[in-house]
Amino acid sequence: MNSLTWVGIAGGALVAAAGILALFGFVAAFLDKPVLAARGLWGTSLCLLSAFVGLGVLFVTSQFQFRYVQRHSAYDHELQYKIAGVWSGQEGSFLLWAIGSALFCSLAVSKTGKYKRWFSGVCCLFLGALAGILMFESPFRLNPAGTDLRDGFGLPASLLNYWVVIHPPTIFLGFGCLTALFAWSVAAMLHRDLDTWIDQVRPWALIGLSFCGVGLCMGGFWAYETLGWGGFWAWDPVENTSLVPWIFLAVLIHGVIVQKARSKWHWHNVFYAAAPFVSFVYGTFLTRSGFLGDTSVHNFAQMDRTAMWILVGIGAAALAGFGGVFAWARKRIDVPSPQPNPGFWTRETFYAYGNWFMMSVGLVAGFGMSVPLIQSLQGQQPKVVDEHLYNTMVSIPFMVVMVLMAIAPLLSWRAEGLANFKKYFVNLLAATIATVGFLLLWVKWGGNEVQVGPWIIRFPGMAADPGKQVQMLLSGSVPATPWILFLIGLCAFSVYATLVKAFLQFRKKPLSSAGMLTHIGFALTMAGLIFSRGFEQKVTGISVHESKTVSAFGYKMSLMGASSTFDNRHNKIEIRLDNGQDVHVARPGLYFTMGQNGMPNENVWPDIISRPLYDIYVVVRSFQFNEDGTPDFGGSEPQPLLPGQTGVFFGTMATYHGMETEGTPGMAGAKFTAVITIDTAEGTKTVRPYVKLVGPGQLERPVVDLGHGLGLMLDSINAADKSANISFKYLTPAYPVEVFYKPLTILVWWGVGIMAVGGGLTAYYRRNQRSDKGRRDDTPAQPEPETDATQDPVEV
Repeated sequence: MNSLTWVGIAGGALVAAAGILALFGFVAAFLDKPVLAARGLWGTSLCLLSAFVGLGVLFVTSQFQFRYVQRHSAYDHELQYKIAGVWSGQEGSFLLWAIGSALFCSLAVSKTGKYKRWFSGVCCLFLGALAGILMFESPFRLNPAGTDLRDGFGLPASLLNYWVVIHPPTIFLGFGCLTALFAWSVAAMLHRDLDTWIDQVRPWALIGLSFCGVGLCMGGFWAYETLGWGGFWAWDPVENTSLVPWIFLAVLIHGVIVQKARSKWHWHNVFYAAAPFVSFVYGTFLTRSGFLGDTSVHNFAQMDRTAMWILVGIGAAALAGFGGVFAWARKRIDVPSPQPNPGFWTRETFYAYGNWFMMSVGLVAGFGMSVPLIQSLQGQQPKVVDEHLYNTMVSIPFMVVMVLMAIAPLLSWRAEGLANFKKYFVNLLAATIATVGFLLLWVKWGGNEVQVGPWIIRFPGMAADPGKQVQMLLSGSVPATPWILFLIGLCAFSVYATLVKAFLQFRKKPLSSAGMLTHIGFALTMAGLIFSRGFEQKVTGISVHESKTVSAFGYKMSLMGASSTFDNRHNKIEIRLDNGQDVHVARPGLYFTMGQNGMPNENVWPDIISRPLYDIYVVVRSFQFNEDGTPDFGGSEPQPLLPGQTGVFFGTMATYHGMETEGTPGMAGAKFTAVITIDTAEGTKTVRPYVKLVGPGQLERPVVDLGHGLGLMLDSINAADKSANISFKYLTPAYPVEVFYKPLTILVWWGVGIMAVGGGLTAYYRRNQRSDKGRRDDTPAQPEPETDATQDPVEV
């Protein structure tokens, strides 16, 4: 192995240098040296980036003398997984967070104008603290002498997926942007100007919203394609750690719109800009502290105690520092007297309610992810809050938000009432009713043929379960179909109303409609999540084996075999699915790794058969293992048969004709043979399974091979009635299978794509806009005239 130990040593030194330069930058800001503070920020960022590149070199070249590299890589990993190993563990993820923050802070500092001093100082203070954490949670620590360095431990099976390459960098770029927003809000208060920063921060907030949103959705796709439970989102505590900041970012962006249009919400917006960062620091503490226990599918090692206290210090300093500056600024900054709200039916009112209801969802998620911490502090076993309870709690604010999303863009900032909205209401309602009506027909007649006059219409997919109920928070349970379709109707109404607004904006200025794309994408994503989860159907309790065919959702499923050995992580179990019109070979993955107890651990990868309107989601599970580690492929329970009686086992008919006896009963050598005929597709054959006494308490009961991986065994006999207890055994692997029917998952994929494009275009559109062009940095921004706000809307 080509030793590059010096690269790791240099990486550790660069982290230390980053901490020193960060301290220099903060001191320079404190001494009112904004240029030096910015240079300290750039120097810190360069050191962290260089350390990150160095760690990447160690992974790509398999330098297993470093503890972190050995634990998160292996020789047989493909290049992309060696690179992904950089951020797959706790130490690397902290470095990735530092890189994301350094990148955005360094890029944004040149846009901060007069805020540069304290913007740089706050960024340096945070990056210095992260460098301190990395000194104790160091990815550059060497293994002890004598460590076996022949290979690495490799990534966990669930991480060997292409999403590990793109999901963490994407979402951590979003988290990095949160640092810049927090620094901007503090700098705005310290510089006593709560207007100018709004123009500067808006495109960065949009970028952060896009990265966090796309990263969140990537995590959902990863779960859907990997974990084998058939869903995108389960309100996992780590998922909520990312969701809460994203919600606050959305609130900030709508707050910025109100401040620009109405010269209001100055204090709200500095809070909204700080809240995403503070909530993410708190979430990071939850996920890395060990308080979550086993409540999350995301596993992180418990942090070094000193590093943990530094992280706690970051959160405490952010909270106390922001609170102190906020209290100080409230006494010293005079904001313009807000104009009175001209009426209820205005955009300002609806934005206010929208923000409050969005924040209520964030608070529910934040409290839910804190429940394991509360339980741990009370000495209880931490437990995760049930997915159903989350869904029930957020359903009411979700409904309100969807209605507000539909109506608000079509309202004016002035007291014009619902005049503009009424022009489109009937058409919007008609389109919504038509959409829900078509979906109702589909969920009622899915998989069936319906004759309409001379035409026969075949509905794809599967009909919904008419007996399915949804548990409500206070009113017991309600039928699932009308409830789900009502929620889908709200999403559809929002989509159609937003399309109208987007069209009106596009005619005046094409890029100004990009924000509406974000709303459309969000509504489509939510519709896909609700529909696919609400009308999900699942078939369990079946297994595939070469001797039989089973059915699920109209498909006949027959096992074709394994593509490789069970220690190969690329092994696929090939299953043929045939519904008479569509033939598909599903290839879900199954392989085993050795657990710490010496027993094989299963690793599964679902296979997803995607159709335009639904997915068929196939998961293969492991067969059982005996205590000695040998496989037990399973079989039937022993069934007694009297002479002349026929039994059916796994679709095979067995007729028992009688017993043949050899030797003296009760003595060694006594043998009892059952004469059985087997009816198979190839014809009828006679087999003679037996039980032989070979010693005191010792019986010989061989399994008779019937072909096609099926065997028959005589378990015991009953001398009184001459009956025989027989069972069938699988001689080759029989795989338990779970099959899900997931309708309209395509809306999730399309919705996320549209949302990402809309967010990116909106950030580009707003990147350098100023309502008062030519204004100097020290001149406060003026509110956009209401006529401009109406004619050239700024919704995002």
